[in-house]
Amino acid sequence: RAHAARVAAVAASNISMFRSFTSIWGGGVSTAPALDVAALLASDPYAEGGPNRGPLNESDRAAAQAGEEVMTRCAFEDIFLDSKFLKQESLVHLVRAVIQASGPIPRPGLISQVQVAGSQAYAAGGAGPSGGWDTSELALELLFGILLRNRDRIAALWPPVYEHLQAIFTHSRDVDPVLVQKAIMAVMRLCLRLLPYKPHISESLVRGVQLVSLVDEQVAADMAPTIAAELLG
Repeated sequence: RAHAARVAAVAASNISMFRSFTSIWGGGVSTAPALDVAALLASDPYAEGGPNRGPLNESDRAAAQAGEEVMTRCAFEDIFLDSKFLKQESLVHLVRAVIQASGPIPRPGLISQVQVAGSQAYAAGGAGPSGGWDTSELALELLFGILLRNRDRIAALWPPVYEHLQAIFTHSRDVDPVLVQKAIMAVMRLCLRLLPYKPHISESLVRGVQLVSLVDEQVAADMAPTIAAELLG
């Protein structure tokens, strides 16, 4: 039951964070799927019996419901939606926490798998091999939302974000290609949104764009059509 509760809490927090991001860009209307902690628990690869272990027992369902209720009452998404009300020190800690939650770049032990299978998966329109990259992508999107909601304080927030982007681009062959693409688009969109209004940070933002040159040539070639289409769209 304790294990089920922990899994429920993690699952709920991940979906709550995703809802916060979709609310930021969707005018307050979330496009995220409804939370189903029970279904997530049933497919937990670390649970007894492995993935897709079938229906949950009564105690697991009770734990899942309890975890969902706790996370709903915590209103976790408010941390991001109302981040502009945080003190600067707290805001910097939030940014660093999101970056840390993204996981190490690159993932130890997954490098060879990503290099072999990542480009194939990207070409097929899917994600690369498992390694928690969906969490990294979510963290990147949350960082993007935090920066835009706190554009007046971006000078204090930009250094750790810059280092995070630098790690992604430097190890572009060792991370999931979708994460690289989202990082490139985040930098581009950030410049489009902020440069006209924040000339005092233009140099820092341009340095961020220059980081794109660190992306591996083959990785860049594989995703160039997609990035061009999104920028023109």
